[in-house]
Amino acid sequence: MLPQEFFTKIVEEYHLARCPVLASQKIVRGRSRSVSALAEEAFAGFLVDNDQSIQQIFVDQPFTTASPVDGKKRTTYPDLAVVKSDEIVALFDFKMDMGWNRNGLDEICKKHNQFVLGVRGMQLSYSPKSAPKSDKPISVNVSRGCTYDIIIATSMNWNKAGVNQLTSISEVYDAVSAYLLSEGTHPNDRDFKKVEDVVASLKIRHNDFEQILSKMR
Repeated sequence: MLPQEFFTKIVEEYHLARCPVLASQKIVRGRSRSVSALAEEAFAGFLVDNDQSIQQIFVDQPFTTASPVDGKKRTTYPDLAVVKSDEIVALFDFKMDMGWNRNGLDEICKKHNQFVLGVRGMQLSYSPKSAPKSDKPISVNVSRGCTYDIIIATSMNWNKAGVNQLTSISEVYDAVSAYLLSEGTHPNDRDFKKVEDVVASLKIRHNDFEQILSKMR
C-alpha cells in the first residue's frame, strides 16, 4: 500500500460517512459518522504491507499492566500495537487532526512517554474479543526499545505553532515522536466532489511515512 492508496481509503470512507447506512428517502444524516476506526485499520494495513517482519498489529486493543510501585492494575488503550518476534515493539496514537485539542500535543506526548518507559521489558495482558469472558488474559512482552508515537493524518484544523512543534518532539522525549502525514487539504474537504480530486489536492508528506517505517526496522 502506497501513501496515496492509504489516503484514498480514508477519503472514500469520509464520502460514505456522509450518507445513512440504510438507504431510505426518509432517513437524512446531518453530521457524518466517525471514520477514525477505519483510519486506524488503514494505517495498520499500510504498516503490514510495507514491513514484512511485522507479526501482528492489534487495533484498539485494551492492555492491562500491574504497577511495580503499588501493584494496582492499569489499562491503556493504544490505537495500534505492533508485534514483532512475539514482542510489542511500537505503540501508536492515531489522530485524524488536532482540531479537538489544538494546544494539547505536548501533554499527550508526556503521558505516552511516561507510560511506555514504565512498561519496557515488562508484560501487558489482554483479552481477545473473540475469547469467552471466562478465559484467562493473554500476556505479551514489551520490547526494551518500544516506542509510543503520535500519528496525525492532516495539519488542517490545527495552528501553525502546533505543526512547528512536531520536529522537536523526539528531542524532548526519549520514547515518543510525532508524525504528520499530509498538509494543504483536509481529507474530508467537501469542496471536492470526487475522491480522486481530494487525494490529488493533498500534500502528502512521504518522508514522514518513510521515517515511521524506518524507525521500526
